Amino acid sequence: MEEWWRNKYPKKRGAGVIAESPKSPTRRKLRTLATVLIGLSIVGFMISGSFWVSGIEGKIDNSEKEINGSITNLQSEIAGARELNHAKFNCTIDIVELAIVPPQNKSLVIAITTIINSGAPSVARDWFLKAKVLSGEILTAQALIGITNSVPPTAGIALTPENNLASLFIHTPMANGSAMDGWVGFAFERKYLDELNRPGVVFTLSFHDKDGALIEAVETNVLTFYSGPIQNAP
Repeated sequence: MEEWWRNKYPKKRGAGVIAESPKSPTRRKLRTLATVLIGLSIVGFMISGSFWVSGIEGKIDNSEKEINGSITNLQSEIAGARELNHAKFNCTIDIVELAIVPPQNKSLVIAITTIINSGAPSVARDWFLKAKVLSGEILTAQALIGITNSVPPTAGIALTPENNLASLFIHTPMANGSAMDGWVGFAFERKYLDELNRPGVVFTLSFHDKDGALIEAVETNVLTFYSGPIQNAP
C-alpha cells in the first residue's frame, strides 16, 4: 500500500523542508539576543543583590548603634546606682576659734564647719584636726565627743551639743541632700596657743564616712578668733 502511494504520488523535487543552516544570520541574531538577555538578567540579579546586602548592612549598623546605646545607658544606670550607694561628703572650714580651758590648761580649737552630703546616707566619725604651724611642726588632735554643755557662741554661731558635728553623726547617718553648719572642738597643749593663732597655719579637718573613706577639708589663713578663757568647756 505504501509502495503504491509513493508510485502514484511521487515526491516532487524541492517539496521537502530543508533545515536552516547553523550559520544563518537569523540564528546568530537569536543567539546574540539570548546572550544579551542572560547578561541583563545576571546584572539585574547582581544589582538587586547589592541593594539587598546594603539594606542588611544598614539594619546591622542600626542594630549595633541601638545595642551600643542600650549598653551605654545601662552602664550609666549602674554607675548612678553605685554612686547612690556611697556617701558623697563635702566639708569646709569656715572659722577657727582659739580659747583657753583653765582647769586643764588646754588650748581649745573650735572649727566652725559646713558639711554637705549629696550621696547615700552616712555617718561621719573619727574627726581629727591637723595644724601645720610656721615652724613646720604638725599638731594633731582628736575631736571632743562628750561635750554636753554649750560653749560660748563665736562669730554669731551658737555652739551647742545639738550642732556638734563630731557627736551628732557618730551613730545617726546624715541624710542624702542635706547640709548643716556646725562645729567640732579639739584640745591641744596650752603651749601651742600662740603658734596656732598665727597667719599661715594650715588646718586640715578630716573624718571617715560609713565606708571608711577619708574626707578632708584643708584651709590656710582661715579667720581665727582668740576668745580667752572658757570656764564651762569640758
